[in-house]
Amino acid sequence: MFSHRVQQAIGIPLLVLQIAGCHSWRVAETSPQSLIEKDHPDRIRVTRSDSSVVILSKPVMVADSVVGFTEGSKTQPPRTSPSRHPHNQAESRPKDSKRVAVPSEEIKRMEVLKPDAAETAGVVILSIGVVVGIAALVALQACESSGCGGLPSGAVMQVR
Repeated sequence: MFSHRVQQAIGIPLLVLQIAGCHSWRVAETSPQSLIEKDHPDRIRVTRSDSSVVILSKPVMVADSVVGFTEGSKTQPPRTSPSRHPHNQAESRPKDSKRVAVPSEEIKRMEVLKPDAAETAGVVILSIGVVVGIAALVALQACESSGCGGLPSGAVMQVR
């Protein structure tokens, strides 16, 4: 139906839109211990009392501190199924990461990545608009090159 070039023109913007949207950071309204033990988030964003921010992967509670790994660039696949215990997480943590502990009393705010319905709807609507727009351009180009509605290309219709 569409040429390879048109498929790429449609697919690339849609891929970018889908990667960019659909989740946002939401403030956790509970204690660090409760959040980590009940929700088991994969990543959290911690704002410290000095306003510095750190994103921690695989957070756990150790005594009165939130302990996790800073984001690295590449991840190793786990060799075994690690438990939630921090000593067993070294196998699944990012290679370029550092272990960080943030004492609970230094935590000003914690945020968790959650699905965002409004953003998702926006991405879907924008994606549909991109597809319709590209399809209209392709149809217009085809119409200009071969003629539309049975009229020869360049013909002028007279109205009486």
